[in-house]
Amino acid sequence: MPLLSNMEVRAMQRGVEKGLEQGIEQGTVQTARESVLEVLTVRFEVVPSEVIEAINQIEDVSVLKQLHRQAIAYSTSEADRD
Repeated sequence: MPLLSNMEVRAMQRGVEKGLEQGIEQGTVQTARESVLEVLTVRFEVVPSEVIEAINQIEDVSVLKQLHRQAIAYSTSEADRD
């Protein structure tokens, strides 16, 4: 008689897989946040804490990717106009 039934083993495997997927997703979000902040730091040297906090609240990778692109594309002439 096995210690765990097939159903229990499958449930455990699904739980492990779901946990791995969540970990990968969290890592992807964190990496995207770091990328945005890195570009902002290189371009502007000092990033206000409010901006850092706002970026760290974003959970959507597509939004973070768009911010990353915008931070890269933002020209210094645009900054001078503001």
